[in-house]
Amino acid sequence: MAESANFKGGIFNKHRNGLIGNRFEMPNVSYTHPLAVNLNRRMRNTINILILIFLTSCAGGIQHLPEEKINLAPTSFCDLPKVEGQLVYTRGTLSGVDEYWSFFEIGKRCNDTLNIELDLDTNWENWKNEDKKKINLVYNEYWNKYLIIDAIGIFEMGGNYGHLGTNNSKFTVHELISVKLIEKKH
Repeated sequence: MAESANFKGGIFNKHRNGLIGNRFEMPNVSYTHPLAVNLNRRMRNTINILILIFLTSCAGGIQHLPEEKINLAPTSFCDLPKVEGQLVYTRGTLSGVDEYWSFFEIGKRCNDTLNIELDLDTNWENWKNEDKKKINLVYNEYWNKYLIIDAIGIFEMGGNYGHLGTNNSKFTVHELISVKLIEKKH
């Protein structure tokens, strides 16, 4: 049984018409298929890239949320009045002029009568310094910048919020998920 497969020195070895590592061997011919070598390099590169992405994504960016908040589905601005007083996740833009600021729906507005004050002050000490810098930068350069904010918080209506009560509702932020600084196109 000289042609049977056996294990020698940690390498799978077949005497005839067999594989040794990434080589295909035939009598009097040894051929290394180029895809076998490239595939191994590609796999190593792919794995290295995936590890790099994983490590950099864990280093910062999105704050980790308590277990009970992870499963919150995004709530549109149209649905905010339906979930008043409940902890919800939403996304919008923060922009304004001087003392007049509002949290706006991204894209087409479904409710033109809903003007939302974004309350970031209540939990200001909990925000990352990087997010605080972006928020302050937008307030100081409102003519040139705005923010896209993903946040978890509580929506309320029925009052006059913001400077001179120009907003008729308020979203109190409990968790900042992400704060993205955007340059206005002029």
